[in-house]
Amino acid sequence: MFGDLGKINSQLLKDGLTRFTIGEFKTLNEAENLKRKARQRGKKDSFITFLLQGGEEIAVGSDWR
Repeated sequence: MFGDLGKINSQLLKDGLTRFTIGEFKTLNEAENLKRKARQRGKKDSFITFLLQGGEEIAVGSDWR
């Protein structure tokens, strides 16, 4: 159902949840387009994260500036 959006990666987190990710993007616009497609297909909890230098990860919508 989502395989045509890109390669799906999974990561088991310390709290037992599994995180699924698709893709790396050069622009926010590219990421927003994929998020919109995923939501249209029923993944309403899709969101974008940035991986900052030093390994910190934040979600778009957070205070990242």
